[in-house]
Amino acid sequence: MHIGNYDINLTNSLYVSDLDGTLFNSDGELSEQTVNIVNNAIDCGLNFTIATGKSYQTIQKEISKVNLNIPCITYDGACINDCNGNIILCNCVDKRVLSDIMSYVYEKSSSFLIYSLINGEERILWIKEKVNLYTYQYFSKRPKDKRFYKVTNKEEFFCGDTLFISFVDCIQNIKKIEKELLTIGITDIQINQDAYINSLYWLKVKHPNANKGDAITFIKNHVACDYIVSFGNEINDIEMFLASDISICVANANNVIKDIALLEIQSNNSDGVGKFLESLVISEKMNEQYILGGRANE
Repeated sequence: MHIGNYDINLTNSLYVSDLDGTLFNSDGELSEQTVNIVNNAIDCGLNFTIATGKSYQTIQKEISKVNLNIPCITYDGACINDCNGNIILCNCVDKRVLSDIMSYVYEKSSSFLIYSLINGEERILWIKEKVNLYTYQYFSKRPKDKRFYKVTNKEEFFCGDTLFISFVDCIQNIKKIEKELLTIGITDIQINQDAYINSLYWLKVKHPNANKGDAITFIKNHVACDYIVSFGNEINDIEMFLASDISICVANANNVIKDIALLEIQSNNSDGVGKFLESLVISEKMNEQYILGGRANE
C-alpha cells in the first residue's frame, strides 16, 4: 500500500494503536470485528502492538483477545511490557522531582496519586486527605483494582520507583497546578481529558523519556522495521505521531490530533483501525496474486 512517500506492507512496518477512543469502542472494549481483523492480520505477518496510558493489568482482559507477539506500551510510555505483561523497560521519575512536588505543590493540591513499582508490584499510592470527588470517581470505576494502596504519611510516597505523579481534578484546577509546577521548573507535564468521565482531567508528571514516541522507536528497533504507522485520537498521542512515518487518526479524534495526522479513518465505534488493517491485508494479497499471475504468464 502506497501512502504519501511510503510504500508500506505487513512486514516492513510497525503498526501501533492507542486503545481508548481509538482501537477500543466507547464502551472501552474491542469489537468482535476488530479482534478478528487484527488477529488475521497478525497471522499474515503484521507487526502490531498497542500504546496506552493504562496499566497492563487494566487492559489485560480485553487485549488478551488479540494475539500480540511483540512488546507493548503502557502508562503512556513509562513502561514497555512483553507479551505476557512483564515490564521489560521503565522510565521512572527522579526522586528529586517527587521531592520538589511534595515541597511546593502537595499542600496546595486537592488530589494527588503516585504510580509506583514497589518490589516489582505496581501500586497507586494515595492518602485520605488528598482525595477529591474526581479521584473517588476514578476509584469507583475500578472497585477490584489491587494496585490501590493507602499510605498514612508523605514519606511513604517515596517507596519504590515512581512511574509518574498524577493530579486528578477539573480543568480549571489542573491549569492552576500546571502553573505551580512550571514555576518550580517542572516541565515534563502531560494533561489530558479522561476517556470516560468528561469532567475529569489528568495532569501527569513523568520522566522525559516516558512517552509513546520514544517507546515506539524502541520497539521499532527491537523488531527491525523500516517504518512506523500509528493510530491515535488524543493529545497523549502527539509524541507517537511525531515519531511515526505515517500517523492516522480516527474520525472522533481531538482536533489537535487531526491537524497532525497524515490520514483520517473511520471512528473507533466504526472499527476504523480494524478496517484500515483489513484493507492492508487485502492489498497485500492482491499484490501477491498479481506477482504470481505475472510469473505464470512468463
